[in-house]
Amino acid sequence: MMGKTTTVVAKMVCVLGLLPLTMSDQDGARWTSNNNQVEAGQHKVTAAERFVTTNNSVVTAQVGASVILHCKTSSATGGQVSWVRKRDYQLLTVGIHTHSSDDRFSVNYVHWDWQLHIRYLQPRDAGVYECQVSSHPPTSLFVHLEVV
Repeated sequence: MMGKTTTVVAKMVCVLGLLPLTMSDQDGARWTSNNNQVEAGQHKVTAAERFVTTNNSVVTAQVGASVILHCKTSSATGGQVSWVRKRDYQLLTVGIHTHSSDDRFSVNYVHWDWQLHIRYLQPRDAGVYECQVSSHPPTSLFVHLEVV
């Protein structure tokens, strides 16, 4: 007797096995990578629930120092996280990958905290940095960096 086959469709990217992967079978039941069942339409995540870090925070650091800008998301984020420098709309990171040609910028991911590292701060680094979650609808958190 043939058993029922289940087609699994990945719904989001699982980065290094750290983010939960949501899958659904042919009957529409949804599961996370740690085998927790998710009820379809059970709860829509609001913008406020996507971030744990305070929005519009101000970080002050000295010229020549290093700084870490934090973007701590909830486990229910469900989207790709990117850092953008607002001054020139420069895409700095996408997920765990750095997209800046300036090697002073790097990204680190620790327990839902997407950390933008900037080394050897310069006065031109001052300004607003945006942490974007590419969910639907997209949401953002802003960090104001002051360099003194």
